Amino acid sequence: SVVALAVLLHRCSDKSAAVRARALADLAEVVDTFSHLLAAPLNTEQHLVAEAFVEGLGAAAALQAPDTIKPSSKQGSKRKNRAGTNVDDDSYITDDELETAGAAGNNIADDVQHEGPDHAAGANEAADAGNAADSEQQWRARRQQHKDSSITFVAYIPAQLTAELSQVMALVQRRCGDSKAAVRKGALQLLEALLVMRASWQGYPRQLPGSGDLALLEAATSDPLVSVRKAALVALSTLLELFPCEPSLCQAWVASGLPLVRDVEASIQECLADWA
Repeated sequence: SVVALAVLLHRCSDKSAAVRARALADLAEVVDTFSHLLAAPLNTEQHLVAEAFVEGLGAAAALQAPDTIKPSSKQGSKRKNRAGTNVDDDSYITDDELETAGAAGNNIADDVQHEGPDHAAGANEAADAGNAADSEQQWRARRQQHKDSSITFVAYIPAQLTAELSQVMALVQRRCGDSKAAVRKGALQLLEALLVMRASWQGYPRQLPGSGDLALLEAATSDPLVSVRKAALVALSTLLELFPCEPSLCQAWVASGLPLVRDVEASIQECLADWA
Protein backbone atom coordinates (compact mmCIF):
# COMPACT_ATOMS: atom_id res chain seq x y z
CA SER A 1 0.00 0.00 0.00
CA VAL A 2 0.98 3.64 -0.29
CA VAL A 3 1.29 4.03 3.47
CA ALA A 4 3.61 1.01 3.76
CA LEU A 5 5.84 2.38 0.99
CA ALA A 6 5.83 5.79 2.68
CA VAL A 7 6.99 4.23 5.95
CA LEU A 8 9.81 2.45 4.13
CA LEU A 9 10.82 5.65 2.36
CA HIS A 10 10.85 7.57 5.64
CA ARG A 11 13.10 4.94 7.20
CA CYS A 12 15.60 5.65 4.41
CA SER A 13 16.27 8.89 6.29
CA ASP A 14 16.33 7.35 9.75
CA LYS A 15 18.91 8.65 12.22
CA SER A 16 20.35 5.12 12.52
CA ALA A 17 22.69 4.17 9.67
CA ALA A 18 21.77 0.50 9.98
CA VAL A 19 18.07 1.31 9.55
CA ARG A 20 18.77 3.57 6.56
CA ALA A 21 20.87 0.90 4.85
CA ARG A 22 18.30 -1.84 5.47
CA ALA A 23 15.41 0.31 4.25
CA LEU A 24 17.26 1.23 1.04
CA ALA A 25 18.20 -2.38 0.33
CA ASP A 26 14.65 -3.62 0.96
CA LEU A 27 13.16 -0.90 -1.23
CA ALA A 28 15.65 -1.75 -3.99
CA GLU A 29 14.53 -5.37 -3.85
CA VAL A 30 10.88 -4.38 -4.11
CA VAL A 31 11.51 -2.05 -7.04
CA ASP A 32 13.55 -4.72 -8.81
CA THR A 33 10.69 -7.21 -8.45
CA PHE A 34 8.15 -4.87 -10.02
CA SER A 35 10.53 -3.71 -12.74
CA HIS A 36 10.43 -7.24 -14.16
CA LEU A 37 6.63 -7.04 -14.24
CA LEU A 38 6.77 -3.77 -16.15
CA ALA A 39 8.53 -5.63 -18.94
CA ALA A 40 5.44 -7.83 -19.40
CA PRO A 41 3.12 -7.21 -22.38
CA LEU A 42 0.73 -4.28 -22.14
CA ASN A 43 -2.70 -4.67 -20.53
CA THR A 44 -1.76 -7.91 -18.83
CA GLU A 45 -2.51 -8.36 -15.15
CA GLN A 46 1.18 -8.31 -14.25
CA HIS A 47 1.78 -5.09 -16.14
CA LEU A 48 -1.23 -3.37 -14.58
CA VAL A 49 -0.13 -4.38 -11.09
CA ALA A 50 3.37 -3.04 -11.77
CA GLU A 51 1.99 0.26 -13.06
CA ALA A 52 -0.11 0.60 -9.91
CA PHE A 53 3.03 0.02 -7.84
CA VAL A 54 4.94 2.78 -9.65
CA GLU A 55 2.09 5.21 -9.10
CA GLY A 56 1.92 4.18 -5.45
CA LEU A 57 5.65 4.70 -5.05
CA GLY A 58 5.39 8.22 -6.42
CA ALA A 59 2.44 8.95 -4.14
CA ALA A 60 4.32 7.55 -1.14
CA ALA A 61 7.24 9.90 -1.80
CA ALA A 62 4.83 12.83 -2.02
CA LEU A 63 2.91 11.73 1.05
CA GLN A 64 2.59 14.57 3.50
CA ALA A 65 4.47 14.15 6.75
CA PRO A 66 2.15 12.71 9.37
CA ASP A 67 0.79 15.11 11.93
CA THR A 68 1.91 14.13 15.39
CA ILE A 69 -0.73 14.54 18.03
CA LYS A 70 0.76 15.23 21.43
CA PRO A 71 0.08 12.68 24.15
CA SER A 72 -3.28 13.20 25.79
CA SER A 73 -3.17 14.97 29.13
CA LYS A 74 -5.10 12.91 31.64
CA GLN A 75 -7.21 14.60 34.30
CA GLY A 76 -5.26 15.06 37.49
CA SER A 77 -1.71 16.05 38.14
CA LYS A 78 1.31 13.76 37.88
CA ARG A 79 4.39 13.64 40.01
CA LYS A 80 7.60 11.69 39.83
CA ASN A 81 8.60 9.02 42.24
CA ARG A 82 12.17 8.41 43.35
CA ALA A 83 12.90 6.44 40.16
CA GLY A 84 11.79 9.41 38.03
CA THR A 85 8.66 7.63 36.71
CA ASN A 86 5.49 9.64 36.17
CA VAL A 87 2.64 8.22 38.23
CA ASP A 88 -0.86 9.38 39.11
CA ASP A 89 -1.59 11.10 42.42
CA ASP A 90 -3.66 8.18 43.62
CA SER A 91 -0.76 5.76 43.09
CA TYR A 92 2.05 8.06 44.19
CA ILE A 93 3.96 7.20 47.37
CA THR A 94 5.27 10.20 49.27
CA ASP A 95 8.48 10.34 51.28
CA ASP A 96 6.49 10.45 54.53
CA GLU A 97 4.65 7.30 53.54
CA LEU A 98 7.93 5.60 52.76
CA GLU A 99 9.34 6.60 56.15
CA THR A 100 6.17 5.36 57.87
CA ALA A 101 6.41 2.06 56.02
CA GLY A 102 10.05 1.73 57.04
CA ALA A 103 9.23 2.40 60.68
CA ALA A 104 6.46 -0.16 60.55
CA GLY A 105 8.90 -2.68 59.15
CA ASN A 106 11.32 -2.02 62.00
CA ASN A 107 8.52 -2.47 64.53
CA ILE A 108 7.62 -5.80 62.97
CA ALA A 109 11.24 -6.92 63.22
CA ASP A 110 11.29 -5.95 66.92
CA ASP A 111 8.07 -7.86 67.54
CA VAL A 112 9.54 -10.92 65.84
CA GLN A 113 12.46 -10.96 68.25
CA HIS A 114 10.11 -10.84 71.30
CA GLU A 115 7.18 -12.99 70.22
CA GLY A 116 8.90 -16.03 68.70
CA PRO A 117 8.91 -18.02 65.41
CA ASP A 118 5.13 -18.24 64.99
CA HIS A 119 4.80 -14.51 64.85
CA ALA A 120 7.84 -14.40 62.51
CA ALA A 121 6.06 -16.61 59.98
CA GLY A 122 3.06 -14.31 60.03
CA ALA A 123 5.27 -11.28 59.61
CA ASN A 124 6.97 -12.84 56.61
CA GLU A 125 3.61 -13.56 54.98
CA ALA A 126 2.55 -9.96 55.59
CA ALA A 127 5.83 -8.70 54.10
CA ASP A 128 5.38 -10.91 51.00
CA ALA A 129 1.86 -9.61 50.52
CA GLY A 130 3.12 -6.04 50.82
CA ASN A 131 5.85 -6.67 48.22
CA ALA A 132 3.30 -8.17 45.82
CA ALA A 133 1.07 -5.13 46.24
CA ASP A 134 4.00 -2.78 45.59
CA SER A 135 4.95 -4.73 42.43
CA GLU A 136 1.40 -4.57 41.11
CA GLN A 137 1.24 -0.86 41.87
CA GLN A 138 4.49 -0.21 39.99
CA TRP A 139 3.25 -2.27 37.04
CA ARG A 140 0.02 -0.28 36.90
CA ALA A 141 1.99 2.98 37.01
CA ARG A 142 4.24 1.88 34.10
CA ARG A 143 1.23 0.72 32.11
CA GLN A 144 -0.55 4.02 32.61
CA GLN A 145 2.58 5.91 31.62
CA HIS A 146 2.79 3.90 28.39
CA LYS A 147 -0.85 4.69 27.58
CA ASP A 148 -0.36 8.40 28.20
CA SER A 149 2.75 8.54 25.97
CA SER A 150 1.04 6.95 22.93
CA ILE A 151 1.11 9.04 19.75
CA THR A 152 -1.50 9.18 17.00
CA PHE A 153 -0.52 9.70 13.36
CA VAL A 154 -2.70 11.10 10.61
CA ALA A 155 -1.61 10.57 6.98
CA TYR A 156 -2.95 12.20 3.83
CA ILE A 157 -2.88 10.27 0.55
CA PRO A 158 -3.18 12.27 -2.69
CA ALA A 159 -6.51 11.75 -4.46
CA GLN A 160 -4.81 11.24 -7.82
CA LEU A 161 -1.79 8.98 -8.19
CA THR A 162 0.92 9.80 -10.70
CA ALA A 163 4.09 8.10 -11.86
CA GLU A 164 6.33 11.02 -10.87
CA LEU A 165 9.42 9.66 -9.13
CA SER A 166 11.51 12.82 -8.86
CA GLN A 167 11.23 12.90 -5.07
CA VAL A 168 12.38 9.29 -4.83
CA MET A 169 15.36 10.03 -7.06
CA ALA A 170 16.20 13.07 -4.94
CA LEU A 171 16.20 10.87 -1.85
CA VAL A 172 18.52 8.38 -3.54
CA GLN A 173 20.92 11.12 -4.56
CA ARG A 174 21.14 12.34 -0.97
CA ARG A 175 21.78 8.86 0.36
CA CYS A 176 24.51 8.25 -2.22
CA GLY A 177 26.49 10.93 -0.39
CA ASP A 178 25.86 9.44 3.04
CA SER A 179 28.76 9.21 5.47
CA LYS A 180 28.16 5.49 6.07
CA ALA A 181 29.34 2.94 3.50
CA ALA A 182 26.42 0.56 4.02
CA VAL A 183 23.97 3.37 3.30
CA ARG A 184 25.82 4.39 0.13
CA LYS A 185 25.78 0.79 -1.06
CA GLY A 186 22.03 0.49 -0.46
CA ALA A 187 21.45 3.80 -2.25
CA LEU A 188 23.37 2.57 -5.30
CA GLN A 189 21.32 -0.62 -5.36
CA LEU A 190 18.11 1.41 -5.25
CA LEU A 191 19.40 3.79 -7.93
CA GLU A 192 20.18 0.85 -10.20
CA ALA A 193 16.73 -0.66 -9.61
CA LEU A 194 14.96 2.64 -10.35
CA LEU A 195 16.93 3.26 -13.54
CA VAL A 196 16.29 -0.28 -14.76
CA MET A 197 12.58 0.06 -13.93
CA ARG A 198 12.26 3.27 -15.94
CA ALA A 199 14.06 1.64 -18.83
CA SER A 200 11.92 -1.52 -18.76
CA TRP A 201 8.53 0.18 -18.72
CA GLN A 202 6.57 -1.13 -21.70
CA GLY A 203 4.27 1.34 -23.41
CA TYR A 204 6.45 4.36 -22.57
CA PRO A 205 9.55 5.73 -24.25
CA ARG A 206 12.66 4.39 -22.59
CA GLN A 207 14.02 6.86 -20.06
CA LEU A 208 17.79 6.92 -20.29
CA PRO A 209 19.88 7.61 -17.19
CA GLY A 210 20.53 11.31 -16.80
CA SER A 211 23.89 12.98 -16.43
CA GLY A 212 23.33 13.33 -12.68
CA ASP A 213 22.66 9.60 -12.33
CA LEU A 214 25.80 8.70 -14.25
CA ALA A 215 27.83 11.17 -12.22
CA LEU A 216 26.75 9.42 -9.01
CA LEU A 217 27.72 6.02 -10.39
CA GLU A 218 31.06 7.25 -11.69
CA ALA A 219 31.92 8.86 -8.38
CA ALA A 220 31.00 5.67 -6.53
CA THR A 221 33.53 3.64 -8.54
CA SER A 222 36.24 5.59 -6.70
CA ASP A 223 34.73 5.06 -3.24
CA PRO A 224 37.21 3.95 -0.57
CA LEU A 225 34.96 1.01 0.39
CA VAL A 226 35.15 -2.15 -1.71
CA SER A 227 31.44 -2.95 -1.42
CA VAL A 228 30.47 0.50 -2.72
CA ARG A 229 32.84 0.29 -5.69
CA LYS A 230 31.52 -3.14 -6.56
CA ALA A 231 27.89 -1.98 -6.35
CA ALA A 232 28.68 0.95 -8.66
CA LEU A 233 30.38 -1.36 -11.16
CA VAL A 234 27.42 -3.74 -11.17
CA ALA A 235 25.00 -0.86 -11.70
CA LEU A 236 26.97 0.60 -14.60
CA SER A 237 27.37 -2.80 -16.22
CA THR A 238 23.68 -3.62 -15.86
CA LEU A 239 22.66 -0.34 -17.48
CA LEU A 240 25.17 -0.83 -20.28
CA GLU A 241 23.68 -4.26 -20.95
CA LEU A 242 20.25 -2.62 -21.33
CA PHE A 243 21.55 0.23 -23.51
CA PRO A 244 24.58 -1.17 -25.34
CA CYS A 245 24.43 1.54 -28.00
CA GLU A 246 23.97 4.52 -25.70
CA PRO A 247 27.08 6.74 -26.04
CA SER A 248 26.87 8.29 -22.57
CA LEU A 249 26.70 4.90 -20.88
CA CYS A 250 29.53 3.48 -22.94
CA GLN A 251 31.68 6.48 -22.11
CA ALA A 252 30.86 6.23 -18.41
CA TRP A 253 31.68 2.52 -18.30
CA VAL A 254 34.98 2.96 -20.13
CA ALA A 255 35.98 5.97 -18.02
CA SER A 256 34.96 4.64 -14.62
CA GLY A 257 34.27 0.92 -14.87
CA LEU A 258 37.12 -0.33 -17.00
CA PRO A 259 39.91 1.20 -14.83
CA LEU A 260 38.75 -1.06 -11.99
CA VAL A 261 40.65 -3.86 -13.69
CA ARG A 262 43.65 -2.46 -11.78
CA ASP A 263 41.76 -2.40 -8.48
CA VAL A 264 43.65 -3.84 -5.53
CA GLU A 265 40.63 -5.96 -4.58
CA ALA A 266 40.56 -9.26 -6.44
CA SER A 267 36.77 -9.60 -6.16
CA ILE A 268 36.27 -6.38 -8.13
CA GLN A 269 38.65 -7.56 -10.83
CA GLU A 270 36.70 -10.81 -11.09
CA CYS A 271 33.42 -8.91 -11.24
CA LEU A 272 34.75 -6.73 -14.04
CA ALA A 273 35.96 -9.80 -15.94
CA ASP A 274 32.46 -11.32 -15.72
CA TRP A 275 30.92 -8.24 -17.33
CA ALA A 276 33.66 -7.59 -19.88
